[in-house]
Amino acid sequence: MNPSFSQERLAKQKKLTSEDKAAMLLVQSVLLGMVQMEVDKYTSNGRQPPGATDCWLLAYAQVKNAVVVTDDLGMHTLAAEAGLKVWHGFELLAKLKTARVVTNDLVREIYDALERNGDLTQTWLQAKRREFVRIFGSEP
Repeated sequence: MNPSFSQERLAKQKKLTSEDKAAMLLVQSVLLGMVQMEVDKYTSNGRQPPGATDCWLLAYAQVKNAVVVTDDLGMHTLAAEAGLKVWHGFELLAKLKTARVVTNDLVREIYDALERNGDLTQTWLQAKRREFVRIFGSEP
Protein backbone atom coordinates (compact mmCIF):
# COMPACT_ATOMS: atom_id res chain seq x y z
CA MET A 1 0.00 0.00 0.00
CA ASN A 2 3.01 2.28 0.32
CA PRO A 3 2.97 4.68 -2.68
CA SER A 4 6.74 4.48 -3.14
CA PHE A 5 6.54 0.67 -3.38
CA SER A 6 3.71 0.96 -5.90
CA GLN A 7 5.74 3.38 -8.01
CA GLU A 8 8.75 1.06 -7.85
CA ARG A 9 6.67 -1.93 -9.01
CA LEU A 10 5.11 0.09 -11.84
CA ALA A 11 8.53 1.34 -12.97
CA LYS A 12 9.84 -2.24 -13.23
CA GLN A 13 6.96 -3.55 -15.33
CA LYS A 14 7.76 -4.97 -18.71
CA LYS A 15 5.70 -3.79 -21.64
CA LEU A 16 4.13 -6.61 -23.59
CA THR A 17 3.33 -6.37 -27.26
CA SER A 18 -0.01 -7.54 -28.52
CA GLU A 19 1.81 -10.55 -30.02
CA ASP A 20 3.32 -11.36 -26.60
CA LYS A 21 -0.09 -11.12 -24.97
CA ALA A 22 -1.69 -13.37 -27.57
CA ALA A 23 1.09 -15.94 -27.21
CA MET A 24 0.82 -15.80 -23.43
CA LEU A 25 -2.93 -16.37 -23.55
CA LEU A 26 -2.37 -19.42 -25.72
CA VAL A 27 0.35 -20.83 -23.44
CA GLN A 28 -1.72 -20.04 -20.34
CA SER A 29 -4.66 -21.93 -21.85
CA VAL A 30 -2.49 -24.97 -22.58
CA LEU A 31 -1.01 -24.93 -19.06
CA LEU A 32 -4.44 -24.64 -17.45
CA GLY A 33 -5.58 -27.54 -19.61
CA MET A 34 -2.62 -29.62 -18.42
CA VAL A 35 -3.60 -28.90 -14.80
CA GLN A 36 -7.25 -29.75 -15.40
CA MET A 37 -6.33 -33.04 -17.08
CA GLU A 38 -4.42 -34.25 -14.01
CA VAL A 39 -5.66 -32.10 -11.12
CA ASP A 40 -4.94 -34.87 -8.58
CA LYS A 41 -1.24 -34.54 -9.33
CA TYR A 42 -1.31 -30.94 -8.08
CA THR A 43 -3.49 -31.35 -4.99
CA SER A 44 -1.44 -33.80 -2.93
CA ASN A 45 -0.58 -32.81 0.65
CA GLY A 46 -3.38 -30.22 0.78
CA ARG A 47 -1.91 -28.08 -2.00
CA GLN A 48 -3.92 -26.01 -4.42
CA PRO A 49 -3.39 -26.67 -8.14
CA PRO A 50 -1.79 -23.91 -10.24
CA GLY A 51 -4.43 -21.36 -11.18
CA ALA A 52 -4.82 -18.77 -13.91
CA THR A 53 -2.29 -16.34 -12.39
CA ASP A 54 0.28 -19.10 -11.88
CA CYS A 55 -0.18 -20.21 -15.48
CA TRP A 56 0.06 -16.59 -16.68
CA LEU A 57 3.45 -16.25 -14.97
CA LEU A 58 4.66 -19.51 -16.47
CA ALA A 59 3.36 -18.34 -19.86
CA TYR A 60 5.40 -15.15 -19.44
CA ALA A 61 8.46 -17.32 -18.77
CA GLN A 62 7.79 -19.25 -21.97
CA VAL A 63 7.18 -16.24 -24.19
CA LYS A 64 9.94 -14.04 -22.75
CA ASN A 65 12.45 -16.82 -22.01
CA ALA A 66 12.43 -15.85 -18.34
CA VAL A 67 12.84 -17.76 -15.09
CA VAL A 68 10.02 -17.88 -12.54
CA VAL A 69 11.11 -17.95 -8.89
CA THR A 70 8.58 -19.65 -6.63
CA ASP A 71 8.40 -22.21 -3.88
CA ASP A 72 4.98 -23.39 -5.07
CA LEU A 73 5.57 -27.08 -5.74
CA GLY A 74 2.57 -27.30 -8.04
CA MET A 75 4.10 -24.66 -10.28
CA HIS A 76 7.39 -26.56 -10.23
CA THR A 77 5.62 -29.74 -11.30
CA LEU A 78 3.76 -27.99 -14.11
CA ALA A 79 6.87 -26.12 -15.26
CA ALA A 80 8.89 -29.34 -15.39
CA GLU A 81 6.22 -31.00 -17.53
CA ALA A 82 6.14 -27.98 -19.85
CA GLY A 83 9.93 -27.63 -20.01
CA LEU A 84 9.98 -24.20 -18.34
CA LYS A 85 12.64 -22.74 -16.06
CA VAL A 86 11.60 -22.41 -12.41
CA TRP A 87 13.83 -21.84 -9.39
CA HIS A 88 13.15 -22.09 -5.70
CA GLY A 89 13.84 -18.95 -3.68
CA PHE A 90 17.02 -20.40 -2.21
CA GLU A 91 18.28 -21.08 -5.75
CA LEU A 92 17.83 -17.40 -6.60
CA LEU A 93 19.75 -16.47 -3.46
CA ALA A 94 22.56 -18.81 -4.55
CA LYS A 95 22.72 -17.07 -7.96
CA LEU A 96 22.70 -13.66 -6.28
CA LYS A 97 25.51 -14.77 -3.96
CA THR A 98 27.56 -16.00 -6.90
CA ALA A 99 27.04 -12.60 -8.54
CA ARG A 100 28.10 -10.96 -5.23
CA VAL A 101 24.78 -9.17 -4.91
CA VAL A 102 24.04 -10.74 -1.51
CA THR A 103 26.26 -11.92 1.31
CA ASN A 104 25.99 -14.95 3.55
CA ASP A 105 24.89 -12.62 6.34
CA LEU A 106 22.01 -11.28 4.25
CA VAL A 107 21.01 -14.82 3.31
CA ARG A 108 20.87 -15.70 7.01
CA GLU A 109 18.79 -12.58 7.72
CA ILE A 110 16.34 -13.53 4.96
CA TYR A 111 16.12 -17.08 6.23
CA ASP A 112 15.59 -15.90 9.83
CA ALA A 113 12.86 -13.48 8.71
CA LEU A 114 11.05 -16.25 6.82
CA GLU A 115 11.25 -18.45 9.89
CA ARG A 116 10.06 -15.71 12.27
CA ASN A 117 7.13 -14.83 10.00
CA GLY A 118 6.07 -18.44 9.60
CA ASP A 119 6.78 -18.28 5.85
CA LEU A 120 9.37 -21.04 5.78
CA THR A 121 8.28 -23.61 3.23
CA GLN A 122 9.11 -27.30 3.26
CA THR A 123 11.58 -26.74 0.42
CA TRP A 124 13.47 -24.17 2.48
CA LEU A 125 13.56 -26.54 5.45
CA GLN A 126 14.95 -29.28 3.21
CA ALA A 127 17.42 -26.83 1.68
CA LYS A 128 18.62 -25.89 5.14
CA ARG A 129 19.65 -29.48 5.71
CA ARG A 130 20.97 -30.26 2.23
CA GLU A 131 21.74 -27.18 0.18
CA PHE A 132 22.69 -24.27 2.40
CA VAL A 133 25.99 -25.72 3.56
CA ARG A 134 26.93 -26.57 -0.03
CA ILE A 135 25.80 -23.22 -1.47
CA PHE A 136 26.52 -20.77 1.32
CA GLY A 137 29.25 -22.50 3.28
CA SER A 138 27.23 -22.96 6.45
CA GLU A 139 23.70 -23.54 7.67
CA PRO A 140 21.76 -20.31 8.27
